[in-house]
Amino acid sequence: MNVLPDYSEGYKVYPEVQELLLMLAQCWDALKPYLLPPISDADYDRQALLLVELYILIGKQQAHPMASLVAHLERQQREYDQQVRLLP
Repeated sequence: MNVLPDYSEGYKVYPEVQELLLMLAQCWDALKPYLLPPISDADYDRQALLLVELYILIGKQQAHPMASLVAHLERQQREYDQQVRLLP
């Protein structure tokens, strides 16, 4: 049994899938700068604002799809505080 799709007649791109992939690419482009560790206080502040918005959006829901992003940003902020701002 062949489980691979047959592309002998070309690959059909479904409009709804293409639209979804475009939205994902736009979201990724928007989020990418926030995923890098902050290298300045301005980067730190930008991440802090995103965190506030995420807290408002998801609250304490650990099962929310964005909860891992919140954890990642919190970790980066904590590391920046300890290494750069020298906060306890």
